[in-house]
Amino acid sequence: MRSLARGMAVAALRGGSQRPAQAPASSSSDFGPTLERLVSLCPRLQRLNLASNALGNDGALALARCLPACACLQELDLRGNGIGDVGLAALAGALPLVHTLEVLTIWGNHFGPGACRALAEALAQPALARLRTDVRPYVVDGEHCLALQEV
Repeated sequence: MRSLARGMAVAALRGGSQRPAQAPASSSSDFGPTLERLVSLCPRLQRLNLASNALGNDGALALARCLPACACLQELDLRGNGIGDVGLAALAGALPLVHTLEVLTIWGNHFGPGACRALAEALAQPALARLRTDVRPYVVDGEHCLALQEV
């Protein structure tokens, strides 16, 4: 399985068809364990598109826990998921452990000062030197910020 979207993932867990299933908007905390299970079942996963799935911090924390096991992951799309500082900081800590990651799209989440600093520090690590992302860290008056950029 090279590409995985939420609908396909839910169908795969249920053993059902490939028809996308719609998760309720309030299910972000329930999606974390589902996501962890799916990733563990797909060790050769190369592309993971979770854009606009309302993952929130709980989903991001679950993803951060299982990202190091994604030995083949090349592209990760987390745009517009309502992830805050806690979830983004956890993801930033896990990113350097995914040595195959080439593209990260993460714009449209809640980038507070803590998240900006954590992502800036992660992106500066040599392990992520070849990572292309849609955010560019910069510092203004000692405050870490992120700007949108093309991938």
